Amino acid sequence: MKFMKLSYILISLFVTNNLSHAITIRTDTVSHDRFNNTTPGALENASFKYSSQQFSGVGWDDTDTRKSITMISDRHFLAASHFAVPIGNTVHFRDNNGLVLDYMVSAITSISNADNSLSGNSDLIIGTLSSAVSSDVNFYPLLDPTLTPVGQNILIYGQKGKVGESTIVSHQDASVRLTPTATPVEGRSSVSQYIIAAGGGDDAFFTNGDSGGPSFIVGQAGELIVSGVHWAVGSDEITDPIAIPAKNRFNFDTHASDYINQINMINGLTVTTSSNIIPVPEPSSALLIAISSLTLIMRRKKKITF
Repeated sequence: MKFMKLSYILISLFVTNNLSHAITIRTDTVSHDRFNNTTPGALENASFKYSSQQFSGVGWDDTDTRKSITMISDRHFLAASHFAVPIGNTVHFRDNNGLVLDYMVSAITSISNADNSLSGNSDLIIGTLSSAVSSDVNFYPLLDPTLTPVGQNILIYGQKGKVGESTIVSHQDASVRLTPTATPVEGRSSVSQYIIAAGGGDDAFFTNGDSGGPSFIVGQAGELIVSGVHWAVGSDEITDPIAIPAKNRFNFDTHASDYINQINMINGLTVTTSSNIIPVPEPSSALLIAISSLTLIMRRKKKITF
């Protein structure tokens, strides 16, 4: 895999029509669906292969069930700015006892790039609920910001509760245009890879409408640790990364830990972090070269076509 030859195009994952599909999984079966009939709020799917994980802290919007939010305290959640749940909307959670609970979004705060030497606001937002969630709704720590996410396996949570897997291959700056003429949005990103030709059956990449969903690292005790929030998808094709076959697709998450100082400035919020991740081998020299080349390409190509 030679990243130095790749040309990157990122598209945001926002769409206006209500698509029924979610993340694309290599060997997609009902075992990847959290809910029966891929309907948020339906009964939990008995054959869901990730049922041992506590996804009760991942909620959905009442009016557009593709939109996900991820709790990081009993009142605050992570989401994507370009596909946000509006203030005043109701969000739902299925708690650890199987009950569906409802809360209202009372505030949205944009998170700037002030700590990352990038311009403007990132695509990350923090939402606040009008009241604290039940103790039967989980909230999640962020990855310790002193740790690299590179090499970590992640669970990708897509719209309507479809879950797949990937591995983070890079942690870097990125720049995305929401439309061809829009001002680019910059941010710190953890990038996971989907190799089209071969891979595991659970491998997944983002599709339209997945923005705002979380990616989780599974800790040593099986707990979920937030790595990032879905932002964009890239390809090594120089044309449309969805329509044209490519060798690789790349999932771009806004890497939440890079914004921890900005997050903690929000009134009433002190986010927790976790370093309890499974150690991974040091990357090989070839992989380090590949990651370095990917980062170089992204830094050079600041204007990325939608």
